[in-house]
Amino acid sequence: MENALRKKTEYLEQQYAGNGKRFWADRLLSAAVFVVFFYDLAYYFQGFYPDGLFQLLTHAVRVSMLFEGIVLLGVVLSAQRRASLLLLLNLCWLILTRLILGSFSGESVIHWAARYVCFFGGLSLLSVKQRDTLCALITLGLAVPLALWASVGVFAALTGRAVGGVCLAAEQEASLVYLSFFDIHRNKSASYFVCTAGLLLYQAHKRRAPFRRGFAAFFLPLTFCTVALQHSRSNYLAFSVLLGLTLVCSLQRLRFWPRGRAGDAAALCALTLFVAVFYTGLDAVGDGFATLSGGMRPEAGAALVLSDHRNTLTDSRTLTGRTEIWRAGLRTIRENPSIALIGLPMGSIMTRVNELTAMPHVQMHNILFQQLMTAGIPGLLLYCLFLLSLFKRIIPLFRRGGEERAELQVIGALLLSLMVYGVFEPLLSPTIQLASLLFSMAAGLLTEGSGGRSKERSGLSPTKSR
Repeated sequence: MENALRKKTEYLEQQYAGNGKRFWADRLLSAAVFVVFFYDLAYYFQGFYPDGLFQLLTHAVRVSMLFEGIVLLGVVLSAQRRASLLLLLNLCWLILTRLILGSFSGESVIHWAARYVCFFGGLSLLSVKQRDTLCALITLGLAVPLALWASVGVFAALTGRAVGGVCLAAEQEASLVYLSFFDIHRNKSASYFVCTAGLLLYQAHKRRAPFRRGFAAFFLPLTFCTVALQHSRSNYLAFSVLLGLTLVCSLQRLRFWPRGRAGDAAALCALTLFVAVFYTGLDAVGDGFATLSGGMRPEAGAALVLSDHRNTLTDSRTLTGRTEIWRAGLRTIRENPSIALIGLPMGSIMTRVNELTAMPHVQMHNILFQQLMTAGIPGLLLYCLFLLSLFKRIIPLFRRGGEERAELQVIGALLLSLMVYGVFEPLLSPTIQLASLLFSMAAGLLTEGSGGRSKERSGLSPTKSR
């Protein structure tokens, strides 16, 4: 009897010790995920806050890399690592090819591939409550400064006065005058607003609190104007898709909406109509602000006034010169077939392309072409499979109407809108930093939400759940 009691006591002590170790491992992983998300998003949100804060973040780069390593290890050892497998394979392939190319040292593409794994798979290391808290704080941290600077931007666009780095800037010999935020390229800065609008809609659908809905109702029209003022047509289309899909999902939850194939056909027709209306509306808002700006400043003389003399139909033939870049990339691969296998170092990607196009370009303006030039056909296939895996999760959300949670439909809409953006800009590459991180985070939210693990959390132990 005493032996049995002693064995039972020893067993309970071992179990307690094991649970204690897992407890502290979980806390370390959770803290690492929070640090990585907040640090990386804050670092690449630079320009929208004082330089002093950015300098402080710069000094903590090595510390952030340590936490990224912890999160990466946690994802690899997690029971849910299968969801991150394609991104992990992409990271491994990039490491191997950089070693072959002899450009491993200082190759930023490897660091960014690791970040995508952290932002996608790191959410699986958090409990549901922690995940919701993290997303809510990130959304608020992005939306508040963007709302502030968007308000300033509207004033700057109307008056022509620069306010704290927000001003009017010109391209193409002043035929294109747009609203510029802290010298960030308009295609990038506009994507900040699109991503944040999607996250705000997600929060408003997830927790139907008056504050969240009220702030979303304030932010969306402001974002609509701000995106229009930046004259970024890739973001015009992405934002139109986001708003159109969200509106269609709302209609699908109504009782009168048809079900089955008729409902799918009606949804597709409605989406096409809404995207066309919103895109045209963005163009009209830009023209309207240009008219108001010129009318308010008749004495401005040589001062810049909002304008966009580009012809969308004409530019659509070459996607504003992007098809020439893609043809030059394919010709570069024909001249050097090894690119199709292992890619090129980041600093060498555009050298030959720029020679062929006789224009200075810094990237391939497409997510798949950029990956092809960076990691060859194997890397391209990994990205295609990753995007297809997201499609596989997204499409059923819109076919089931009200059966699925509304917040997942919004995340699916955000991901699809960013995929549209990726047709014109190299998403998931070091050249599009913030949008790529937020895309990875949104993909992780979709995977966690639609994978039947909304009440579970997996850490180092494959059998543990909360």
